[in-house]
Amino acid sequence: MANLDKSEEKSAQMLAATRNMNETAAELANNDVKFHRMTSNEFAARQDASAARLLNLVNILYSATGVSMESKFELPMELTDRWEEIHEANTELLEKADLQLDSLTGQKENLSVGKFELSRNTLKPELMHGDIPKPQLLFTETINNFDELPFKPRLTSKPNAIVSLADSLELVPGTFGRMMYVNPYTVEIEKAKYPKYVSKLCKPIEPMPLETSEPIWVEDEASIKSMLKELAQEVAIAVDLEHNDTRSYIGLVSLMQISTRSRDFLIDTLKLRGKLQILNKVFTDPKIVKVMHGAGSDVTWLQRDLGIYVVNLFDTFFGSTMLDFNKKSLAYLLEHYCDFDTNKKYQLADWRIRPLPEEMAYYARCDTHFLLYIFDRMRNDLLGRGTISVVNKFGVERETTGIAEVLQESRQLAQKSYEWPVYDEEYGKGIGGWLSISTKFKIFDGKQLDVLRALTRWRDQVSRAEDEGCQYIIPNRYIGMLARRQPRDRAGVIAIISKSTSSSVMSRVDEILEVIRRGLDDGIAIDAEMTTAGQEATATNEQESEKQLVSDEMTQMRRMNLASELFPESDSSKNFLVGQQPGSSCAVQSKVFGNLL
Repeated sequence: MANLDKSEEKSAQMLAATRNMNETAAELANNDVKFHRMTSNEFAARQDASAARLLNLVNILYSATGVSMESKFELPMELTDRWEEIHEANTELLEKADLQLDSLTGQKENLSVGKFELSRNTLKPELMHGDIPKPQLLFTETINNFDELPFKPRLTSKPNAIVSLADSLELVPGTFGRMMYVNPYTVEIEKAKYPKYVSKLCKPIEPMPLETSEPIWVEDEASIKSMLKELAQEVAIAVDLEHNDTRSYIGLVSLMQISTRSRDFLIDTLKLRGKLQILNKVFTDPKIVKVMHGAGSDVTWLQRDLGIYVVNLFDTFFGSTMLDFNKKSLAYLLEHYCDFDTNKKYQLADWRIRPLPEEMAYYARCDTHFLLYIFDRMRNDLLGRGTISVVNKFGVERETTGIAEVLQESRQLAQKSYEWPVYDEEYGKGIGGWLSISTKFKIFDGKQLDVLRALTRWRDQVSRAEDEGCQYIIPNRYIGMLARRQPRDRAGVIAIISKSTSSSVMSRVDEILEVIRRGLDDGIAIDAEMTTAGQEATATNEQESEKQLVSDEMTQMRRMNLASELFPESDSSKNFLVGQQPGSSCAVQSKVFGNLL
């Protein structure tokens, strides 16, 4: 207890010191700092010494995290350029501090669950980037990342159909003015009725203890059929996917997890690619609810890679929103409903690795093992809310129930349809676009933005050609650094990209230099074009002004002549000239003035 008291005392002292420092810094404006540096050598020297001391502290703290470091921080400006590195290290430090505090206060005496310790440290390098051949090289289909035709549903048959497959393949306007196919199960999803039990209170069924069974690995057609036979007997199944978006341009569904009340299945979607459409017998069966969490991407990934569609989805993310939970993640639901502490670091793992390491298989299994129990508990909580009022986007209020809203949101989500990614050069949105990089790295300067756009356009083309993720070719942080620094030689480019890029890009240093040069030249050309247009507009305005001036002078002369004729040797002519109306000749002047106008 004495240690805790001492810790609280230290924390109070640090808080007070930090508050005083922030208040003092706020009183000293940036311009004042520049002024004092210019007028006081002592001030400048002390500021430089403080900066050097802070940089040294940053380097010391960084090294304590265990996070790989590009290089030591040498200059204060690097703290801005390499902010993403600092953020990563800071997050790691805070997580370690959190664990130590929990351990000290006894809030979490044992940080392990089951047989694996759920360490919050970063993943082992070999789990993040597997040194394996690209699975897509073994696919029977040809990968074409330059295809400009709409993505066509992979379906070869349509189980549980209301509308035939042929009549379901309808083209409609899609994103960026391109055509797209609607979801071929749109009618079935709209007309499907959820089983009645979904809207009734239930006694939650506890999940089977993890230690009492092993997951079933599905990697051949025989095991698919065996699993399908079991799934067909269920009224609800839990589904999740693990995805790799690093070593493929559009990404790869690398693993599927399906859980029933008694079994957990891990399906090798890489080995079985092209053989899993048979699962549509279950996935489109309206009598079987498919429970997923945050299925916005999963729904379209299933369509894109496996030709699988979902009818009667229940997305627990919408339930979290309707119940006003502070957090909406699956990790939070596991903790809230199951008192299960998981670690989402494995989201960053390379799920293409085979054989799948035991710790990764354990994590994957946990994502669906508890989900049906959460489904039970969440439905009860939603039903306990009774009738609620909701307001739609048009401001119309209506009475409904929480469970009805979740089902409607899930139904709409299931109707999504996959489209090929399009590089949005104009607005920079979407996969590999420049907008998020510009915002994150505050790249708004004209030349920097020109280079950024040129680099992201080039990266997109290289990623498509090599079937690699844009972040694998060159991560966003390095794209941002290249755009800001605009190196003009090979050494400058290599200094930025050498730490975290693909080997193939290291052979493209000259290309990157050319892209930077072209980006600058294009920017200059655009500036020149705008300048020319501006000059032409200015010249036109000047000509118009000269014409107007001549016209005004002629009008004045006509007024003067008329005034002289109407009011000879009178001051009234002067009044008329400036628009004043002498009382004795008001009617005459108004008539003349009106005719002039």
